[in-house]
Amino acid sequence: VALRSDLGFDGRPLIGYYGRLASHKDPVGLMKAYLASRERGIDAQFLIAGSGTLAGELREVASESPYEDDIAVIAKVPQGKEGGYFLSMDVFLGGKNAGLSVLEAMAYGRAIVLYPERRPETELIEHNVNGIIADDHTEGALANAICEAVRNPQQIRKLGAEARNTVKSEATIEKMANSFKEAIQYVI
Repeated sequence: VALRSDLGFDGRPLIGYYGRLASHKDPVGLMKAYLASRERGIDAQFLIAGSGTLAGELREVASESPYEDDIAVIAKVPQGKEGGYFLSMDVFLGGKNAGLSVLEAMAYGRAIVLYPERRPETELIEHNVNGIIADDHTEGALANAICEAVRNPQQIRKLGAEARNTVKSEATIEKMANSFKEAIQYVI
Protein backbone atom coordinates (compact mmCIF):
# COMPACT_ATOMS: atom_id res chain seq x y z
CA VAL A 1 0.00 0.00 0.00
CA ALA A 2 2.82 2.41 0.84
CA LEU A 3 4.51 1.89 -2.54
CA ARG A 4 1.22 2.52 -4.35
CA SER A 5 0.83 5.77 -2.47
CA ASP A 6 4.48 6.73 -3.00
CA LEU A 7 3.99 6.25 -6.76
CA GLY A 8 0.88 8.45 -6.73
CA PHE A 9 -1.69 5.69 -7.18
CA ASP A 10 -5.07 5.64 -5.49
CA GLY A 11 -7.57 2.85 -4.77
CA ARG A 12 -8.48 2.11 -8.39
CA PRO A 13 -7.26 -1.20 -9.80
CA LEU A 14 -3.55 -1.22 -10.60
CA ILE A 15 -2.47 -3.17 -13.66
CA GLY A 16 1.24 -3.84 -13.71
CA TYR A 17 4.15 -5.39 -15.51
CA TYR A 18 7.49 -6.18 -13.94
CA GLY A 19 10.24 -7.52 -16.16
CA ARG A 20 12.67 -6.63 -18.88
CA LEU A 21 11.91 -3.38 -20.66
CA ALA A 22 13.19 -4.82 -23.92
CA SER A 23 11.60 -5.21 -27.35
CA HIS A 24 11.29 -9.02 -27.19
CA LYS A 25 8.96 -8.60 -24.18
CA ASP A 26 6.97 -5.84 -25.97
CA PRO A 27 6.34 -3.55 -22.98
CA VAL A 28 5.29 -0.77 -25.38
CA GLY A 29 2.56 -3.10 -26.69
CA LEU A 30 1.49 -3.80 -23.11
CA MET A 31 1.15 -0.08 -22.44
CA LYS A 32 -0.83 0.37 -25.67
CA ALA A 33 -3.14 -2.48 -24.63
CA TYR A 34 -3.63 -0.75 -21.26
CA LEU A 35 -4.41 2.53 -23.05
CA ALA A 36 -6.90 0.72 -25.31
CA SER A 37 -8.61 -0.73 -22.23
CA ARG A 38 -8.94 2.81 -20.87
CA GLU A 39 -10.55 3.90 -24.13
CA ARG A 40 -13.02 1.03 -23.59
CA GLY A 41 -14.06 2.43 -20.23
CA ILE A 42 -11.77 0.71 -17.72
CA ASP A 43 -10.79 3.10 -14.92
CA ALA A 44 -7.47 1.63 -13.82
CA GLN A 45 -3.87 2.71 -13.35
CA PHE A 46 -0.72 1.24 -14.88
CA LEU A 47 2.68 0.47 -13.39
CA ILE A 48 5.49 -0.78 -15.59
CA ALA A 49 8.78 -1.56 -13.90
CA GLY A 50 12.03 -3.27 -14.71
CA SER A 51 15.29 -2.58 -16.45
CA GLY A 52 16.08 -2.27 -20.12
CA THR A 53 16.41 0.08 -23.02
CA LEU A 54 12.75 0.99 -23.58
CA ALA A 55 12.06 3.12 -20.48
CA GLY A 56 12.38 6.36 -22.46
CA GLU A 57 10.02 5.17 -25.19
CA LEU A 58 7.53 4.00 -22.56
CA ARG A 59 7.62 7.42 -20.88
CA GLU A 60 7.07 9.07 -24.26
CA VAL A 61 4.03 6.90 -25.04
CA ALA A 62 2.64 7.66 -21.57
CA SER A 63 3.22 11.42 -21.97
CA GLU A 64 1.26 11.46 -25.25
CA SER A 65 -1.73 9.82 -23.55
CA PRO A 66 -4.65 11.51 -21.81
CA TYR A 67 -4.04 8.99 -19.00
CA GLU A 68 -0.45 10.06 -18.31
CA ASP A 69 -1.19 10.81 -14.65
CA ASP A 70 -2.35 7.21 -14.15
CA ILE A 71 0.90 5.67 -15.45
CA ALA A 72 4.24 5.12 -13.73
CA VAL A 73 7.35 3.88 -15.53
CA ILE A 74 10.06 2.69 -13.16
CA ALA A 75 13.29 1.96 -15.01
CA LYS A 76 15.28 0.72 -12.04
CA VAL A 77 13.82 -1.25 -9.16
CA PRO A 78 16.14 -1.39 -6.15
CA GLN A 79 17.46 -4.88 -5.53
CA GLY A 80 15.41 -6.63 -2.89
CA LYS A 81 12.38 -4.38 -3.45
CA GLU A 82 10.81 -6.45 -6.28
CA GLY A 83 8.19 -7.97 -3.99
CA GLY A 84 6.74 -4.57 -3.17
CA TYR A 85 6.09 -3.94 -6.84
CA PHE A 86 4.29 -7.25 -7.27
CA LEU A 87 2.28 -6.63 -4.10
CA SER A 88 1.23 -3.18 -5.28
CA MET A 89 -0.42 -4.63 -8.41
CA ASP A 90 -3.93 -6.04 -8.58
CA VAL A 91 -3.46 -7.50 -12.05
CA PHE A 92 -0.18 -8.67 -13.57
CA LEU A 93 0.08 -8.17 -17.31
CA GLY A 94 2.29 -10.83 -18.88
CA GLY A 95 4.16 -9.69 -21.96
CA LYS A 96 5.23 -11.60 -24.99
CA ASN A 97 7.80 -14.23 -24.11
CA ALA A 98 6.44 -14.16 -20.58
CA GLY A 99 8.97 -15.48 -18.13
CA LEU A 100 9.41 -16.24 -14.49
CA SER A 101 7.74 -13.00 -13.49
CA VAL A 102 4.40 -14.70 -14.24
CA LEU A 103 5.15 -17.33 -11.60
CA GLU A 104 6.31 -14.63 -9.18
CA ALA A 105 3.10 -12.67 -9.69
CA MET A 106 1.09 -15.85 -9.11
CA ALA A 107 3.01 -16.51 -5.89
CA TYR A 108 2.03 -13.01 -4.71
CA GLY A 109 -1.63 -13.78 -5.50
CA ARG A 110 -1.97 -11.43 -8.44
CA ALA A 111 -4.57 -12.00 -11.16
CA ILE A 112 -2.78 -12.79 -14.42
CA VAL A 113 -3.66 -11.42 -17.88
CA LEU A 114 -1.55 -12.53 -20.81
CA TYR A 115 -1.22 -13.48 -24.45
CA PRO A 116 -2.11 -17.05 -25.48
CA GLU A 117 1.39 -18.42 -25.62
CA ARG A 118 2.39 -21.78 -24.21
CA ARG A 119 5.61 -21.54 -22.29
CA PRO A 120 6.70 -23.38 -19.17
CA GLU A 121 5.96 -20.29 -17.10
CA THR A 122 2.46 -19.75 -18.54
CA GLU A 123 1.19 -23.30 -18.90
CA LEU A 124 -0.31 -23.12 -15.40
CA ILE A 125 -2.71 -20.33 -16.41
CA GLU A 126 -6.28 -21.43 -17.10
CA HIS A 127 -8.71 -18.95 -18.59
CA ASN A 128 -11.25 -17.69 -16.04
CA VAL A 129 -9.75 -19.94 -13.35
CA ASN A 130 -6.51 -18.25 -12.30
CA GLY A 131 -6.09 -15.72 -15.07
CA ILE A 132 -7.45 -14.29 -18.28
CA ILE A 133 -5.89 -15.31 -21.59
CA ALA A 134 -6.29 -13.04 -24.61
CA ASP A 135 -7.84 -14.49 -27.76
CA ASP A 136 -4.75 -13.76 -29.86
CA HIS A 137 -1.43 -11.89 -29.85
CA THR A 138 -2.82 -8.45 -30.73
CA GLU A 139 -2.94 -5.42 -28.48
CA GLY A 140 -6.71 -5.27 -29.05
CA ALA A 141 -7.20 -8.81 -27.79
CA LEU A 142 -5.01 -8.08 -24.77
CA ALA A 143 -7.06 -4.92 -24.08
CA ASN A 144 -10.22 -7.06 -24.17
CA ALA A 145 -8.64 -9.47 -21.68
CA ILE A 146 -7.72 -6.55 -19.40
CA CYS A 147 -11.32 -5.34 -19.54
CA GLU A 148 -12.60 -8.82 -18.75
CA ALA A 149 -10.32 -9.09 -15.71
CA VAL A 150 -10.78 -5.60 -14.29
CA ARG A 151 -14.52 -5.03 -14.67
CA ASN A 152 -15.27 -6.99 -11.49
CA PRO A 153 -13.12 -6.38 -8.37
CA GLN A 154 -14.29 -9.67 -6.83
CA GLN A 155 -13.04 -11.51 -9.91
CA ILE A 156 -9.61 -9.90 -9.53
CA ARG A 157 -9.37 -11.26 -5.98
CA LYS A 158 -10.70 -14.69 -6.99
CA LEU A 159 -8.28 -15.03 -9.91
CA GLY A 160 -5.38 -13.89 -7.72
CA ALA A 161 -6.21 -16.34 -4.94
CA GLU A 162 -6.52 -19.19 -7.42
CA ALA A 163 -3.23 -18.18 -9.11
CA ARG A 164 -1.48 -18.37 -5.75
CA ASN A 165 -3.01 -21.78 -4.97
CA THR A 166 -1.99 -23.06 -8.40
CA VAL A 167 1.64 -21.98 -8.14
CA LYS A 168 1.92 -23.38 -4.61
CA SER A 169 0.62 -26.78 -5.66
CA GLU A 170 2.06 -27.06 -9.18
CA ALA A 171 5.36 -25.15 -9.30
CA THR A 172 7.22 -27.30 -6.81
CA ILE A 173 10.86 -28.36 -6.88
CA GLU A 174 9.78 -32.00 -7.04
CA LYS A 175 7.58 -31.42 -10.11
CA MET A 176 10.30 -29.41 -11.84
CA ALA A 177 12.87 -32.16 -11.15
CA ASN A 178 10.49 -34.80 -12.50
CA SER A 179 9.95 -32.71 -15.64
CA PHE A 180 13.71 -32.57 -16.21
CA LYS A 181 13.98 -36.33 -15.68
CA GLU A 182 11.16 -36.95 -18.15
CA ALA A 183 12.79 -34.67 -20.72
CA ILE A 184 16.12 -36.45 -20.36
CA GLN A 185 14.43 -39.86 -20.67
CA TYR A 186 12.63 -38.65 -23.79
CA VAL A 187 15.91 -37.58 -25.42
CA ILE A 188 17.66 -40.81 -24.47
